[in-house]
Amino acid sequence: MIISQDPKVHIQPAVSKVEKIDESWWDIYDKLWVVISEMHGKGPSRFVQKSTSTVGPSFGQRARGLVESLNIPAAEMAAVVVSGGISNAFGGKSHKVIDKAMLLRPEKCSRIAFRLMVLYLCKSSLERASRCVQQFIPILPCLLTADDDQSKSRLQLFIWALLAVRSNFGMLDDGARFHVIAHLIREAVECGKLMLATSNDTSDMGSISKETGTIQNLIQKNRVLAAVSDEFRYLKNCAVDRAKQIDELHVRMDESSSFDSNQLGIFEDEIQSSLNVILASDDSRRASFQLAHDEEQQVTAENWIHMLRTLIDERGPWSANPFPNKIVTHWKLDKTEDTWRRRQKLRQNYHFNQKLCHPPSTLPTNGTLPSTTETKSGFAAHIPQQMKQFLLKGIRRITDETFLESVELDAEITEQKASTSEDLPEVSKDENDLKDLHERKDHPSASIESEDSEVLMSLPCVLVTPKRKLAGRLAVMKKVLHFFGEFLVEGTGGSSVFKSIQASASFDLNKTDNVGMQKQKFFKWPLNLDLTSEGETSDNVNAVLGNLLQKQSENIKRHRRWEISKIKAVHWTRYLLRYTAIEIYFNDSSAPIFFNFSSNKEAKDVGSLIVSTRNESVVKGHKDKSGVISFVDRRVSMELAETAKESWRRRDITNFEYLMILNTLAGRSYNDLTQYPVFPWVLADYSSEELDFNKSSTFRDLSKPVGALDQKRFEVFEDRYLNFSDPDIPSFYYGSHYSSMGIVLYYLLRLEPFTGLHRTLQGGKFDHADRLFQSIESTYKNCLSNTSDVKELVPEFFYMPEFLVNSNSYHFGVKQDGDPLDDVGLPPWAKVYINALLICIMITQTI
Repeated sequence: MIISQDPKVHIQPAVSKVEKIDESWWDIYDKLWVVISEMHGKGPSRFVQKSTSTVGPSFGQRARGLVESLNIPAAEMAAVVVSGGISNAFGGKSHKVIDKAMLLRPEKCSRIAFRLMVLYLCKSSLERASRCVQQFIPILPCLLTADDDQSKSRLQLFIWALLAVRSNFGMLDDGARFHVIAHLIREAVECGKLMLATSNDTSDMGSISKETGTIQNLIQKNRVLAAVSDEFRYLKNCAVDRAKQIDELHVRMDESSSFDSNQLGIFEDEIQSSLNVILASDDSRRASFQLAHDEEQQVTAENWIHMLRTLIDERGPWSANPFPNKIVTHWKLDKTEDTWRRRQKLRQNYHFNQKLCHPPSTLPTNGTLPSTTETKSGFAAHIPQQMKQFLLKGIRRITDETFLESVELDAEITEQKASTSEDLPEVSKDENDLKDLHERKDHPSASIESEDSEVLMSLPCVLVTPKRKLAGRLAVMKKVLHFFGEFLVEGTGGSSVFKSIQASASFDLNKTDNVGMQKQKFFKWPLNLDLTSEGETSDNVNAVLGNLLQKQSENIKRHRRWEISKIKAVHWTRYLLRYTAIEIYFNDSSAPIFFNFSSNKEAKDVGSLIVSTRNESVVKGHKDKSGVISFVDRRVSMELAETAKESWRRRDITNFEYLMILNTLAGRSYNDLTQYPVFPWVLADYSSEELDFNKSSTFRDLSKPVGALDQKRFEVFEDRYLNFSDPDIPSFYYGSHYSSMGIVLYYLLRLEPFTGLHRTLQGGKFDHADRLFQSIESTYKNCLSNTSDVKELVPEFFYMPEFLVNSNSYHFGVKQDGDPLDDVGLPPWAKVYINALLICIMITQTI
């Protein structure tokens, strides 16, 4: 590009119509002029005349005077005085806004001012352009303070641009704009005459102001080109900087967007977490309410069944067979214990299986017989019609609430397990059970809603009983222990079963896990049965009530509660040779309860918590600390055993009591048949007509185990021990144990529930009659002679004669000699004591 000193050569003629700019932009430009003027101390407020008659000089005026007296250029200090005051101008403190303004003023401020001036002259109205010129002229000296080549070139470019604007836009507004531009050119030349003189190497500048034609001669081509090049670089750098700023802005926007997205995700996660907590809390609340409701329904059903059995009992008002009668009553062992841990009580067995009283050959073709409850089908004929409706409505409410559950079993499983179904939620008639039922009936939800229902600990566990193992959760509360069963466990119920126990506290009662548990369905009341119909026959009532009792026999008692204040002791014991269980004993003759946990730590933690909670509830408000108990672990067991031995030596306790204490401290329990309490053979004479207690041969040598009582057999054992050689199996004396599940079931065969357990152990039937318990004498002789039999006795031998009698008329089969197996054969000397006992009974009856 070639630039001439005459700007008219390369400038197009003025357009007839100037492109208009929006008024809002002009407002922004006007405000920008105000900012530039204020930066140079030439703002609009500086030109307003103020009255000085009553008001002295302003702070700004005093500051300018001080600056002039110190010979400091006003342009350098104006922005400081206006923005931060004179104190900041002379102080050592830095002002970021002012420092930035001072840095931008010599470089960018002049560029902005020159460009704005050209823009106003070209495209603004005449009035706005004139006002802009008036604002620009006072600050022009401030813009031309620098005396470098760059500033000189920029001044020449500005003047050249003004000449070009005058040539192209001077005729607008009837030529008035020409005079405004010419005035500005003269002021610019006047302010920069020293710079122009230096750049043109001339000292006669007076003629320049007199002749306007010579202004063009002041413009040097090389300086204009340098200024244009500088402007081009400036624009290019601005474009680069702007692009960089845009990129940085995009990066910051992306970062901000990513941050906002992350914050949104965090917020959504917090909302979801809070929602999950709320839902979990609500599910827990609903589960707790459902558990309480189910437990109340269970108690209600127990009361109804108890009332029904009371009414139809042989001594009840609506019995079909009033007492006395010839109906055989079947019994089973009750789990109630006395202070010596003797179980001497029997209770009526409502679910006795009549098939066990007959040989298989005499059974009907379908292999079924009416149950005990079904044989009493005529009882409804004696019940008044209104009471029938009352009973049926109550039972219907229970069944409609889906309390009764029936297990779908095929015929084979039913035959095998029919006799093992008595551990059900039936209501016993003893005073303790009835009292507990009435208390729970009067306060069905008090324990749930009170503050004492707070769960201190809840863990999955297995409730171990002789008949079955029920997996569920044990909840330790301040006043009660609550167990809720989930499913039955097949097999031993070891550590593998805990993988199937649900970890959550909410249980679906309509579903059960398929681990060792048959699928269940709820027993519903028939929909087509009209309870209010007058034509209802007694047969329908019989069928409904009989069906209810039959279904009740297949039900499992899921909810169980025990009062913590009645706990007498908590023992840490073994289950399957692992110390993962606890057994809890009560002081109100209630049966001990046996829980197995997944680890020994859980067992110890639960046992310790139960003991501490029990002590707090018992000792609270009392100064006497005698009722405090300790958690019986292995160390405490050894100490208690020593204490019991000393008491036994002093004859403070009996032999039976001492042996039972040792069994209890050793971890032997009625609940676990694999470690049932064991008692020794005490007598050795089972063949004499009378016992002579003065003869030593009457008693067994208690210094030796059973396997060493016979010397010849012991020599066989010793020879096997010395000559046995196996890399994997160590040497041993006896190949069997003195107590096992099979031995316990062998002795207690004639007493339920051990009868059903024996059949289960033998595959659903009785063992061969010759291998069953026949007589005490033959059993003792076999323990002395048989190398595979070294069994001891069970506690029932010393306090419960009922297990020796076949009172339930079981058909055990026929022995090889042709005689059927019935009662256990007693020693000859037992007849004397039996006759004496009968005489005492007769005398008592006559009295």
